[in-house]
Amino acid sequence: MGRRLVSLVGTSPGVLHTTLCKLLEHRLLSFSELDEVLVISTREQWATEAIEIARSCPCPATGNSPLQPGVKTSIYVTPFNDVDSQERLHNLRGLLAEIIDEGDIVDVTGGRKAMTVTAVVEAKERGATVVMTHIPPETYREIAEETKPCRKTRPEQAVLLQF
Repeated sequence: MGRRLVSLVGTSPGVLHTTLCKLLEHRLLSFSELDEVLVISTREQWATEAIEIARSCPCPATGNSPLQPGVKTSIYVTPFNDVDSQERLHNLRGLLAEIIDEGDIVDVTGGRKAMTVTAVVEAKERGATVVMTHIPPETYREIAEETKPCRKTRPEQAVLLQF
């Protein structure tokens, strides 16, 4: 059975690519294992761009794009921009509970703080592995100003953290 990656994506769509590259580089995931990538975002455009970058930009360590053609992708757009009420927290927990399964890898690199915390809690309750990539602040600022898709990700400057 293959693996699934659930990824929070915010204003920096390159985070999906960066995390996939680091997972492959550290052999926490292989090309043949990955069956599905599920992207959760507050905007469909950011999720779509994240998938396009992961499908088209090669990883420095492998020379291949981390999201291969046969991997299924799904996008989940939250009906709100932030978790700023108990009701929205409850709604997000419900969405994550439907999506996250035991054995999944949950990437909390992107997204707002409350979304990240909620995803960590839900992932741990369901037996999923939680990861994030740390991108240095100066690199993050450079990425934010980029217009070329493959420059919106810098896996060679990121550190993978596993919780």
